[in-house]
Amino acid sequence: MPALSRLLQDRAVTLRTDLPQDLPDTMLDPMKVEQTMHELIANALDAMPGGGTLGLVASTSDDRRRVLVEISDTGKGIPEEVLPSVCDPFFTTRPEGTGLGLAIAKRFVEQNGGTLEIRSTPGRGTTVRIHFPAAAAQSGADA
Repeated sequence: MPALSRLLQDRAVTLRTDLPQDLPDTMLDPMKVEQTMHELIANALDAMPGGGTLGLVASTSDDRRRVLVEISDTGKGIPEEVLPSVCDPFFTTRPEGTGLGLAIAKRFVEQNGGTLEIRSTPGRGTTVRIHFPAAAAQSGADA
């Protein structure tokens, strides 16, 4: 992650991580999940042009049937009236945006059996929560 480290340093963003080693296995399409994470991290960095904190946290549900990934920022946040539309295709608040990034990220998460939710407080930041099924939960559902 040297490129990310350099980008964080250039933008005066501190990275806070909590990524436990004992998370349950998941069966995910790595390309789609990587693109999703790239989009969410890029959005978080764009929300903090003057610096801030980027959080990457993973955990598991109490029954270990789901893995939760949270990407958070201390940026400007998303206005309440806009929040319900941010994952709609072609919706954007940026002049240079296409409005496809979050729509595609949400679709990729759902194609991997997950859910994506966004919570935001204007002036305080945004947290994106992704829930993925654990591999044991997926194989149990097929039995």
